[in-house]
Amino acid sequence: DYVLSRDICVERKAIPDLIQSLASGRLYQQAQNMCQHYANPCLLIEFDPGKSFALQNTYTIARREVEVGARDLMGKLSLLVLHFPKLRLIWSPSQSFTADMFLKLKEGRYQPDPV
Repeated sequence: DYVLSRDICVERKAIPDLIQSLASGRLYQQAQNMCQHYANPCLLIEFDPGKSFALQNTYTIARREVEVGARDLMGKLSLLVLHFPKLRLIWSPSQSFTADMFLKLKEGRYQPDPV
């Protein structure tokens, strides 16, 4: 999703997208690509600021309620970071927090090469 510098990239996921990406295997492929091309790949997980921070067992995905085991989700995330040790997880409570974090991560770094 974001290339912050020549060595930092970030894949940003809201919780429902994270669930879908883990289930489909898409996140595995994204992590593999990030780890192959960047020294500091990150997975940013944005949760809903209106809710308490906890993984739930039910999420609304594509306007319908979907049952998801929080243990299953944590298990898949654990396997992802074990398989890709360079991958860093960042938890963010809001889009404004994410924007501030991006600015701090970019500080003093070379800008990414233009495409």
